[in-house]
Amino acid sequence: MTKGNLNSMHLCIVPGNSTRPGMRASVSCLRNHPEVRLILATCDGARSVSRIKQYVEQRLRNRVEVADAGDTAWIAARSDEGDGDAVFVFMPSGDWLSDDALEAMWSSVHDGGADIVYTDQDTINDRGHLEGPRFKTGPNYDYFAHFDYIGDLLCIRQSTLVKYGGIDLNDYPGARCALLLRAFADGRRMEHLPRPVYHARKEVGGRGLEHVLRAHFREQDPGIEVLSATNNTYRIKRRIRGKPRTTIVIPFKDKPRFLRSCLESILENTSNPNYDILGISNRSQSSETYRVMDEFCRRDRRIRFVEHNIPFNFSALVNHGVDLASGEYIVLMNNDISVSNKGWLDALLEHGQRKRVGVVGAKLLYPDGTIQHAGLSVQKSGHIGHMHKHYPGDSPGYMNRLICVQEVSAVTAALCLFTRDLHRKLDGFDEDRFGIAYNDVDFCLRARALGRCNIFTPFALAYHHESLSRGYEDTESKRSRFERERHRFWQRYQSRLGLPDPGYNPNLDQYRDDFSY
Repeated sequence: MTKGNLNSMHLCIVPGNSTRPGMRASVSCLRNHPEVRLILATCDGARSVSRIKQYVEQRLRNRVEVADAGDTAWIAARSDEGDGDAVFVFMPSGDWLSDDALEAMWSSVHDGGADIVYTDQDTINDRGHLEGPRFKTGPNYDYFAHFDYIGDLLCIRQSTLVKYGGIDLNDYPGARCALLLRAFADGRRMEHLPRPVYHARKEVGGRGLEHVLRAHFREQDPGIEVLSATNNTYRIKRRIRGKPRTTIVIPFKDKPRFLRSCLESILENTSNPNYDILGISNRSQSSETYRVMDEFCRRDRRIRFVEHNIPFNFSALVNHGVDLASGEYIVLMNNDISVSNKGWLDALLEHGQRKRVGVVGAKLLYPDGTIQHAGLSVQKSGHIGHMHKHYPGDSPGYMNRLICVQEVSAVTAALCLFTRDLHRKLDGFDEDRFGIAYNDVDFCLRARALGRCNIFTPFALAYHHESLSRGYEDTESKRSRFERERHRFWQRYQSRLGLPDPGYNPNLDQYRDDFSY
């Protein structure tokens, strides 16, 4: 890339830390880019920035303009100078950029075709040292609506900025958030640069965005609620449209104690009554199992059981259950699950009803209260990661990931929801290649290939006695079967494993699930 390419780039310093040392730090990234034009936005006229303007013009040789923070006319005016589609970078005064940040962002727009670019970041502490890198996800609309993970740096194509009416720098956090929400909803192309080239004095996230979120979602659906939550997060609560019918499909073999606990938890902890339960018994032999089945059939007419006594094949059992289901929505549930909050079904349905959503997964805890499942990542190494595994159940997680709805590559079939229509379009779970392992990940990735996104919600909560249904891979035959299915998964997806994971950052450890780096 030649330096001449950046002559259509504008760095706009937003009012913030307007001390001279802070302003000089912010413009220091221009020292190798005299062709980049600097815009100093001010709320109180030119006096507060006049010396910085003089410094930049004399020392760095950049052209400088002082603009009124509340005026957006100067943004569209750039096209009058023959720039074509200029690139604007907005950054609060006092923050810094690495020397190569401007080139990288310019390239993402002009070479990569992005409309909006954001980057990883770290924090400038009180002594001026950098600490705490924040490795962000790829573009993630739901996560952003729940928590402003993107941060204050904004790189945007001029035509996109003009389309949205510019940006009011007097209320930069709110205006930036409103613009990004519209860009997400419109499907604008966003690109994430997974490098901490942005050094900020403020952590990501913050309060005071309720009015922006409410205004945005009021346009989407007046029934959506915006609720303040913990750790500078929000809860975007979507309404359930109509009275959709859900069939809860539970494959099982014996383990009557866990079957009883599972069914009890559904009956006691489900506020939405529009469901039925279909148990798929696979070669059960215990007389106690049949007593439990008979008891619950007599107890609640929404519950029924069928037998499907084939050699164990989880995918085939799921497909058989979906074929027999009466509901338009399907919940898959292991018999070693106990749901624990009354709104769990609505928390899954509110996203399952969205046209762009494929599979919705729940937050699952081990019996000791630590995290078992909070979304799956699919690494280029082929590793399938249970993100945040063994974190404390009450932890907010890395960058509040455990308390926010978000897009992920895949979710576990131990407790998830999807539509019968999606199951039909995907020709069901793959019972030939992935009869026991990898079937849920494969199903989710095929949903993504259809243009759907898979969602993790922490607002559907359950306890999971993992692998109690069928045990661990603890015999030679089980290990051999697992390796065969792992190889088949690799064959099917090896060309796609290098693609960006919407819920994971490539700087994080590819083999661990704890967000270490």
